[in-house]
Amino acid sequence: MIEASLAGVGVLVTRPRSQAGELIDAIEARGGSAVLFPAIEIIPCDRAAIAAQAAALADPDIVIFVSTNAVRFGIEHAPRVQLAAVGPKSARAIEAAGRNIDIQPASGFDSEHLLAEPALRNVSGKTVWVVRGQDGRELIAETLRSRGAAVEYLSVYERRIPDVTDAETADIDARWHRGEIDAVTVMSVATLHNLVRLLPESARERLRGTPLVTPATRVLKEALDLFPGIPATLADGPDTDAMVRGIVALGLKPRGRTKMSDVDKDDEGKLASEEPDVSKESATGPEIHDEAKIESKPQSETKFDDTTTIDQQDAPVKKRAGRGIAWIALVFSLVALAALGYRFFEDWRATQTAVLTEDSIATLGSRIATSEASLSNLESRLTELAANNAQATSEIETLRRDFETRLQMLDTLPKRMSGLENSVASLQGISAGARDTWLLAEAEYYMQIANAQLQLAGNPQLAILALGMADERVTRIGDPGLTDVRRAILNELAALEVMEKPDIEGTTLTLASLARVIDSLPLQRMADAGTAESAAPESELSGVDRAWASVKRSVSGLVKITPPEQAEMPLITPDAIYFLRTNLTLQLQAARLALLRGEQAVFEQSLDDASAWLEQYFDTESTQVAAALATIDEIRGGMFSVTPPDISQSLRLLRQFRTLSESAQ
Repeated sequence: MIEASLAGVGVLVTRPRSQAGELIDAIEARGGSAVLFPAIEIIPCDRAAIAAQAAALADPDIVIFVSTNAVRFGIEHAPRVQLAAVGPKSARAIEAAGRNIDIQPASGFDSEHLLAEPALRNVSGKTVWVVRGQDGRELIAETLRSRGAAVEYLSVYERRIPDVTDAETADIDARWHRGEIDAVTVMSVATLHNLVRLLPESARERLRGTPLVTPATRVLKEALDLFPGIPATLADGPDTDAMVRGIVALGLKPRGRTKMSDVDKDDEGKLASEEPDVSKESATGPEIHDEAKIESKPQSETKFDDTTTIDQQDAPVKKRAGRGIAWIALVFSLVALAALGYRFFEDWRATQTAVLTEDSIATLGSRIATSEASLSNLESRLTELAANNAQATSEIETLRRDFETRLQMLDTLPKRMSGLENSVASLQGISAGARDTWLLAEAEYYMQIANAQLQLAGNPQLAILALGMADERVTRIGDPGLTDVRRAILNELAALEVMEKPDIEGTTLTLASLARVIDSLPLQRMADAGTAESAAPESELSGVDRAWASVKRSVSGLVKITPPEQAEMPLITPDAIYFLRTNLTLQLQAARLALLRGEQAVFEQSLDDASAWLEQYFDTESTQVAAALATIDEIRGGMFSVTPPDISQSLRLLRQFRTLSESAQ
């Protein structure tokens, strides 16, 4: 059972302290021991700063969230557009916030799998927000920009290395030394770098041989680069269940330590019981006793007869025989002691071999699991590459057909050029006077366009372009009589160049931002003043007077007179607040559209209506409403207030030249 497979296994959890509780509970629920050592800290950015940053960005078509932290701190600032998530946890966080998830990887949980989705392949001309932490990966932005999208970043949090005391690092080092840490979990590359930086040297060496579990291939590659040969394994997802399955797949067992002192005691006891006891009886004991007996005899009893001579001659022989037996016993004791030592050495070596074999098997198992995970990842990437190859083949085929079509068009180009040359040759007979007349007509036409664009449409850029084209026609004529016309054109171009131009683009962005904050503006407190005024006196009346007041109030309510100045003001009830905010937003959008079209009257009327509604229905004492009114007044006064220069002199001079030329003919 998985629930019992982590019994006695210690796991180092490096997630942020505020987000590590779920993984710790899951490990301990399965019998493991979780050791918390946060190697990264997530700090949210100021909400007001995030709101200001979002207001300054262009309106998006797609918003991508790269993590659950990005959803947590940035979902409230995302407009009602398509939402995308890098992984399943981020997608669930978006749905938990009450929003719909539109784009997420069909498999995998990283940026590469998200970018393979069809919805993010054709993004040319679209604006994409990437909601992330500060200094994140650039892969999503670079890929989408290469596909033609405009990518904007919305940074909602930052990653920091936590402040860790010397006591905390010493505690982790001691736990590792005691064998209480059997595996390490790492969720990101930043977490891995911070962990290596925070650990002391001895703990980093132990990290090199400790199995590492991670859900990201980037972390796996970085770990192998930092610690070649580290037994790292790849979990099948970043969620808690997937991480626990990755730890279980290691097949870890609680680390133990064999006490050599116990083995020594057993062997010594065995040696003491098997060693022969040679101290109880000396090998020379009998001979010394016999010599003492001889020396103790009286001198008179010592006779050198035949018997005495034989005994004295046999004494050295007996002494040498006793010493030989003692040496043989000593040799046998040494042999027995050597055999016992050899057996003790063999037992000790067998024990150490078993321990090393078990560790080697565990390491080999973790490496096999890592290899299997890597192979699975390679297979998925191979499948993805095959799909990309098929798509690339289709695109190449489309390009080939387009190339063949264009090649056929190039084949017809010589014939078309020949026809054009014939047409030009037929025009050579046209007189120079007709050509000059045509050019003068074109120059006059462009001058009229320039005056209309400047005076009526308020577009100095198009006026500059039209005057430039008119000057080009006048130059081609080459008549000295047009010198004054050219001088006037150049003076008008210089006046247009130095003309103060309104910031139309900035104003449209300001109006769009103002329209987005309408929903957050506070309304005035609405009360039925008429009811309050009539209710108080009626409570003081009684009898006939109360009945008469009731009839009078009913009859007076049948007719209502609206002053002329309020006839066109929008009517609203407390139940129609939604429609009030929507109509006010539409007025601001109408002003924005009128500004882009150059319709000054519509622009000013829309801003006047918006200001009137804000003053009538919203709390003007609120800082937000006052700021909105001030912004509208500033926009109203800053647009269409620039006086354009007079560029009609060149047109008058040209018409005078044409009149004189026609009268001379």
